[in-house]
Order: sequence, then C-alpha cells, then structure tokens
Amino acid sequence: MSTKRLNALIVISLIIGVSALGVGVFSVIRTYFPEVREHETQTGIVGLWETIESDQSSLFTLILNDIRTNDSDFFSLNNPNTTLSLNQVGWYKVSFRFRLVSLIVSNPYGVQIWKNSLVYQDLEFEATETAKDINDYAYLYSDGDDEFHFECYDAMITDSFWVTSSQQYNQFVLEYVGEV
Repeated sequence: MSTKRLNALIVISLIIGVSALGVGVFSVIRTYFPEVREHETQTGIVGLWETIESDQSSLFTLILNDIRTNDSDFFSLNNPNTTLSLNQVGWYKVSFRFRLVSLIVSNPYGVQIWKNSLVYQDLEFEATETAKDINDYAYLYSDGDDEFHFECYDAMITDSFWVTSSQQYNQFVLEYVGEV
C-alpha cells in the first residue's frame, strides 16, 4: 500500500473516530440531564431587569429596576426592589452582569447570594483594577416561598464602592429551569 493511501486511511479513521466520540458525549449529556434541558426550552426567562443600582458603601444590596419581563406566577420583587420571592417550587437560574467601580487594587471583594437571611453562595475575587465587570450566574432552589437578595461587599471594609449607573453593563435575568 502506498504512503499516500495509508495517510488518507489514517485521516479518514481519525475523522470517523472523533465524530463518534462527539456523538457519544452528546448522548451522555442528553441521558443524564433531560429534565433541565426540557424546562429551559419550555419556560425560559421569567424576569429581566436592565438597571442594577446600589448605594455607595463597603456593603450594599443590589437594587433591581427597569424591569422588561415580569411573569408574576414565578416571582415577586419586594423590599424596595431588593428581595426576590420565588413562588414556584424548583430550580431557577439567575444571571447577572454589572460593573463595580472605585475598587482598591488587591483588596478582596465579593457578591453574596442570600436565601432566607442565610448566605447561600459567595463569589469572591481580588481587585486587580479599580473597576471590575461581574458577569456570572448561579442556580437557586426554591421551595416556593423562599426569598433571595444579592449583596456586594469589600472584605477589608476599607472604602466605599458601587455599581456604575451605565446601563451598558447592567442586566439581571431570572429563568425558571423546573423541578429536577
């Protein structure tokens, strides 16, 4: 067999092998997570805010304003736009994007998600610049009567910082994933 034919056969075998591997991985994902994928496409976004505001402090709660989508079957916004009450039992995906400004370089900062007055998740980072774009998401589970709010903090409690008012950085999205 010539070298060209042997090389061609090897290339074709590699392509077929890699394709089969991709199909296998997709099948595993589809097998183990069908409920999540099904609910994501059926229910989707139930809340969308395009303005996130804050006080100027070393600890503050995010204020959600300028709502664009509001499905009140799934949530209500209470306590002057700072507390989400999730009304349906199941998993929610919350995605948030905002810019923190007036940070002190090398100080530790964080975003905490509170559930019923207890810390549910804590996303910490160290400031490498005086501004930081936060672009993250979290999955929240609700029994149908849970309250969530979101706080930003300076772990050193040294100075005030805040969320920029520029709308191009601000968005908060709530999606209902379903009962899994």
